[in-house]
Amino acid sequence: MARTKKLNARAWLTSIIFLIVLQFPGYALAETITIVADEWCPYNCEENSDLPGFLIEIARLVFSAHGHSVRYIVMPWKRAVYEVEQGRFNAIAGALKNDAPGFVFPETENGFSQNGFFTNRPEWNYSGKKSLSGIIFGTVRGYSYGAAIDALINQGVLKTEEVGGKAPIRLNIEKLARGRINFLIEEKSVLAHHVKTVQLINPVRYAGTVDHGEPVFIAFSPKNPNSKKYAKLLSDGMKKIRQSGDLNAIMAKYGLKDWQQK
Repeated sequence: MARTKKLNARAWLTSIIFLIVLQFPGYALAETITIVADEWCPYNCEENSDLPGFLIEIARLVFSAHGHSVRYIVMPWKRAVYEVEQGRFNAIAGALKNDAPGFVFPETENGFSQNGFFTNRPEWNYSGKKSLSGIIFGTVRGYSYGAAIDALINQGVLKTEEVGGKAPIRLNIEKLARGRINFLIEEKSVLAHHVKTVQLINPVRYAGTVDHGEPVFIAFSPKNPNSKKYAKLLSDGMKKIRQSGDLNAIMAKYGLKDWQQK
């Protein structure tokens, strides 16, 4: 008799779980999606912050609608790419296509970047390859700066001095403030965000670019069988939050607008 009751209870519990799966499939299979990157604010900012970056906020909003949670961990960029490539984490934030060949990218981008040349020298502006002669630009180890700038670096036309770490942009700006470098390559909104927090004797100014801008993504591990599913959820979710106005609300927190509305 007791055995029959146990079997009946188990059958009842199985039926309840089955009904939950049918009605709320996303929530019944809730997962934690771990996104890693170095700090590249306002795209992705400090870990455990009220303002973790608009890419992280987008991911959390989209995936929470399907019952999934998002964990965000800050680490050096090259390590982040490697760990996700190996399948130890789910995704990297703030990737250009050249940053992560072979990764699973959403069809819809999660941001749009434009890299440029910046300097505290009042007399210099980019005016072609010859103007790059004799100049060393501060860059971040492992970054893609877009196809056009990457080509100049690979050709040896553009010389660089790299930094790494969890917050490499801060390191480069500190080097600029101390006079250790006078030129940077950086994304426009990222540099604008960071120079607000540092007192510079000579202000940094934009000095031109060969970059016309590229889409930015949260890119998923090539070794995770769920990556295509996550990428599709994110693409579909981007369309929904753009239509609902939620994307504009997120971007406004960082003093930005939806790049497709500019």
